[in-house]
Amino acid sequence: MKVCTLAILFGLFAFANCAEDRNSIFSYLATKSGYRFAANLDINDVSQEEGACPQKIWMFLRHGTRNPSKGDINNMNGRLLEIKNIILNTNRNSIRSLDTTQLDQLENWSPAVTDIAYQQILTPEGRLENEELSQRMQARFPSLFPNTFDNSTYWIMHTDSDRTRDSATHFATGLFGADQLNEVYFPEPTYEDLKTLEFYELCTKWIEDIEGNPESLIERDLFEASATVQSAVESVNQAVGLTTVQSAVESVNQAVGLTNELSLSDVMIMYKTCSFESSWFRNSSSPWCMAFDLDSIRVIAYAEDLEYYWVDGYGFELNYKQTCPAIIDVVNFFEDDESDRTTTVYFTHSGAVIKLIARLGLYFDEEPLLHTTFNPEDPKYWQISKVGSFLTNIALILHDCGDSKMVSVRHNEHVVRLPACPDSDLCDFETFKAYFDDSINNCNFEEMCGLLK
Repeated sequence: MKVCTLAILFGLFAFANCAEDRNSIFSYLATKSGYRFAANLDINDVSQEEGACPQKIWMFLRHGTRNPSKGDINNMNGRLLEIKNIILNTNRNSIRSLDTTQLDQLENWSPAVTDIAYQQILTPEGRLENEELSQRMQARFPSLFPNTFDNSTYWIMHTDSDRTRDSATHFATGLFGADQLNEVYFPEPTYEDLKTLEFYELCTKWIEDIEGNPESLIERDLFEASATVQSAVESVNQAVGLTTVQSAVESVNQAVGLTNELSLSDVMIMYKTCSFESSWFRNSSSPWCMAFDLDSIRVIAYAEDLEYYWVDGYGFELNYKQTCPAIIDVVNFFEDDESDRTTTVYFTHSGAVIKLIARLGLYFDEEPLLHTTFNPEDPKYWQISKVGSFLTNIALILHDCGDSKMVSVRHNEHVVRLPACPDSDLCDFETFKAYFDDSINNCNFEEMCGLLK
């Protein structure tokens, strides 16, 4: 476990200076986590083994930190302002749980985004984290990321959205500098490209049977609907040192000086705002984060873990089987000895990257995530704050020293090991292909996704 250096501003934790500190609330901000809380920032981490003969790299990235959606913007400018006034009035007039500095910080708070015209666009932090990521990868693998763009060696593609387009542009800026941007070619994706880039948007069966099916959220719903069995759940959880969702709400209420005034939906608005504002600003803290301690935020984060496990992760086989076009793209790229291309970079969305992470077999738990399996003393491998932060990315690197081809894998710049090769950072390419044989030779994307009539 890495020990994070925390900056203290105004009596509150401002930001963590590294990833992997499970004792920081910034490790539990779900898919709105800033990339710096999940990333490996050490550019001197390339082992002699991994640094040997890198020949090609294939990267698959979510866009960087963005603004909230229309619904979240409306909540922040509506209900959250009401909550702010409730907290201030309660603390100033009667119960006093917050100190003067905290109250002043909350009183000075206003929503950062008020116009829905700016929903979901890349933020300044999102631009910067893309530039920094590409520069770190360039420092690790300079032969794969030369600082001059060449259309024959680079292939950088993005989906048709402002936030992926801007992410790709700033990734390129980090590599080549702003003065070369006019030379960089971003090809328009064809249908076949979209099957790699954004397969889930084409997969009708997944959209109808999983994403649009309320049954997919039943484990999250059961976890959140603990009021009817609260006394039993609290008794059991107290005995084993756990906290329930309802207890987490009570913890937040106590932290801000309220009693039974905040609903779970209120707490979720506060949690999302804490998450967004922590991802946007490196040198200041969101006043909404002060409402959460480790116990309460771990519970809220587990509700998010459950949703993404079932809708995008290991919960349903179709979630990750539909990634087969992306797996085929990797293999074809690595096997192509005719092309000069060395560097493939795709910018997409969390719905694609999280599913690919599941297909790679990363963060797999032997027991499925259920509403009954929350245990902060024995956390799951599948934690969406780690799996699906802003800019979450996979890098597959082909190494060819002449005698055999090997593959290494990084997630958020951390070296990870595939289940096919659990004892080595490098996996034999033939072993790699054998592990993904079903995806390579039995893809049948249109059939599995219900596109054939």
